[in-house]
Formats: sequence, C-alpha cells, structure tokens
Amino acid sequence: MSDKKKRSWLSRLGFKSKEEKLALEASKKAEEDKIIDSKMAEKMAVINAAALKASHQEDTKNSSSEKLPTVNAEKSENKLKTEAAKKKKINQKNKQSVKLTNNSDAHKKLPPKNEGSNKSKDSNIDNEKIDNEKNVLNENGFFKRITAGLSKSTSLMSEQMSSLFNKRKLDNAALNDLEDILIQADLGLDASEKVISSLSKEKFDKEVNELEIKITLGEVISEILTPLESPLTLTNEKPQILLFVGVNGSGKTTTLGKLAKKYSTQGKKVMIAAGDTFRAAAVEQLTVWSDLAGAKIVSGKQGSDAAGLVYDAIDQAKSEGVDILMIDTAGRLQNRAELMDELEKIVRVIKKQDPSAPHHCILVLDATVGQNALMQTNVFKDSAGVTGIIMTKLDGTAKGGVLVALAEKYKLPIHAIGIGEKIEDLENFSAAVFSAALSGTSALVH
Repeated sequence: MSDKKKRSWLSRLGFKSKEEKLALEASKKAEEDKIIDSKMAEKMAVINAAALKASHQEDTKNSSSEKLPTVNAEKSENKLKTEAAKKKKINQKNKQSVKLTNNSDAHKKLPPKNEGSNKSKDSNIDNEKIDNEKNVLNENGFFKRITAGLSKSTSLMSEQMSSLFNKRKLDNAALNDLEDILIQADLGLDASEKVISSLSKEKFDKEVNELEIKITLGEVISEILTPLESPLTLTNEKPQILLFVGVNGSGKTTTLGKLAKKYSTQGKKVMIAAGDTFRAAAVEQLTVWSDLAGAKIVSGKQGSDAAGLVYDAIDQAKSEGVDILMIDTAGRLQNRAELMDELEKIVRVIKKQDPSAPHHCILVLDATVGQNALMQTNVFKDSAGVTGIIMTKLDGTAKGGVLVALAEKYKLPIHAIGIGEKIEDLENFSAAVFSAALSGTSALVH
C-alpha cells in the first residue's frame, strides 16, 4: 500500500503527515514573512512622511486647543519590530503543538498573481470539496458522538494494545498477540490478517508503538469499508417501497420509525405497513412512530396474513399518491423455516404489484450479537434479496468490529449506523469517521 493511499482516509478528516505539516508550515511562514516585510515597509513610509510633515508644521501651531498629531518614528519602528517578533513567537508555538485541526484555512497558500490561474481554480475546488466533507463529518457533533458511541469497542482494544506494545519489537510472537486482540474485537479473521500482513511488510523486526498499530488498523478498516459507504437514496419511482427485515430485537421497527420521521420532515408523503402481524406489540410501537412522523399506518389483526396486508398497503399507496411505503416485517430467526418462507412470500407479493420492488430491502442488524450477525446476513440476503445494511446499538457493545467482518465477507452496501435511541442517533455511514473512531485514532482529528 503506497504512502499516498495509506494517508487518504486520515486526510479526509484533516490529518497531515509530519512531512506535509513541516512543508505547509515552512510555506506559510515564508508567505507571512513577505507580508510582514511589505507591511513594515508601507508603515515606515507613512511614519517618515508623518514625521516630515510634523517637522514642517512645528513653527505653525494652531492657536486653538486642537493640535496636529506628531509621530515618533523611532518609537513606531520599535513597535512594528515588537509586533513582528510576537508573530514569529506565535508561529513557533504553533509548530510545537501536536494537535491537528480541521481548519483548512490555516494551510492555504497565497496564489501567485497572474500565474497558473487554472491550477489555482482547480486547487480551490478541491479545497472546497474537502472542507465541505469535513463540515458534514462534524455537523451536530457527528464525529464526537460516533467516537463516544464506539468507545466500548475501542477502549478494550486500546487497553490490550497499550499493555503489549510499548516500543516492542514486531516479531512473530507480537503479531500473534495482535491478531488475538483483533479477533476478540470481532473484526474477523480476514480483516485481522490484512492488518497483520500490512504491519509485517513495513515494521517486521522493528520497534513499533501503539499509535503506529492503530494507524495501520485504521488504514485497513477504511480500505475495506470505503467502497461500501452508501447513504440510502431514493429514486423517482412512486411509491418507493422499502422493506425492512431482521430478527426480533435488532432495532428494525425503531429504525423504520426514525427514517419515516426523517422523510416526513423532508416533505415526503410516507405510509407505513405494519407487516409484523406475529408480535403483539409491533402495531402499537409502529403507531407511535407513525403519529410522530405524521404518516398513515396500514395494519391488521394479530395473526392475520402479512402478505395480504402488504398487498393492500401497496394498493392504497398507489391510489393516494404516497411517495414512500415502508414495510415492517416480523422478526424472524434464521432457523425458523416457516417464518422465512412467509418473508419470501411477502417479497413475491411485492413484485407482483411492482416488478422493480422492493426498491430497497434493508437488513437491520444488532451489533451486540457479534459474529452471529454474519449468520443472520447469510440467511436474509438469500431469502429476501437484501440490498443494504443498517447496524444498530453500536453504542452499547464492545463488538463494533463485527461491521468490518460483515463488510469483508458479504460486500453489502452500508447505509447507516445507530449509536443511540434518539432520532438523530441514526447517522449516514461514513467509512473515514468509523475507521478513525474504531481504530482509536480519532484523537488525531479535532
């Protein structure tokens, strides 16, 4: 993996290598020195002119109390030198600081006049894209909340790494210890082996510290997850049919409710179909969410035919001009064949109404079940034709690494992650943020 590629995931969050920082600081200092020298020359010219004017007017003082101001050129020059010295001192302090910021203005160079205007424009566009991405990542404390949400997953792994790697030589025994730590964090065997392989190529038989391991871990996680970063997007099809599947307790109904509220707030006409006719409290739970979202709910009696209810809901959605139809389903255990058969029947009924539907089949997974999530994914992707994943409860487990294992094995798009009970705690998935938070390198970014 090239150095440029390795740093790409951190650079999205504002991280700069030591060499990049030094180069930027040197360039910035040179530009500042030019500006200071130019300003000092301008001010000295003004001071000299003012001093000359004052000497000519010395004998022609106004008889009134108002007097022309006099300027002490020597004092002014000393003042300017003092200001310049202070600026240099501040620059030196900034160099010593180890904190990184997301303020790209601190790294911008002054473009040369009348030279390379096209390059300058391209550079400005790139900077704007990076700045916009950073703003999105930090909007409403997004980065901080995800870092806090994944703290249980990160802290245990960090504690183990700290105890094992403190300028330790990276030999076979150290690599075996590290692999055990990563597997215990539910990253899975394949992802763990990628981390081990990357470290072996660069650091084998050399001293390595905890931070170097964490940065390599973040690089590998980002490499796995970035291609699967896929916010849930809707097409122009009406109604847009979203089918939610998953086992009981995964947060499926709550996730549906949060998205219904989000779309309703955006001005979409939303309808909810309570296709979980198996669980007694399912309709009541969805009714609360439908009231909150201002969405119509279509429900039936407990134990009624779920496929028939879904058929009627699609009919109503079409006749009423609904933008989005969100279908809840009964929480099915992957070892219950009769329940999985019923889910397949629902999918067939949907396709009879609209061959292109469901437009999204979203598997909601509970992070706390760890590696069992892989088994669930395997069954649901075949039975329901899963098109994407939302993982919930990442704030309540030390098994957040399972999302990496899922991504590495099934390559399914990841739409969002849940890091709490509030509506805003369902966040669009960002591979860069997740990688930094899970690997413990989020402290490098502020």
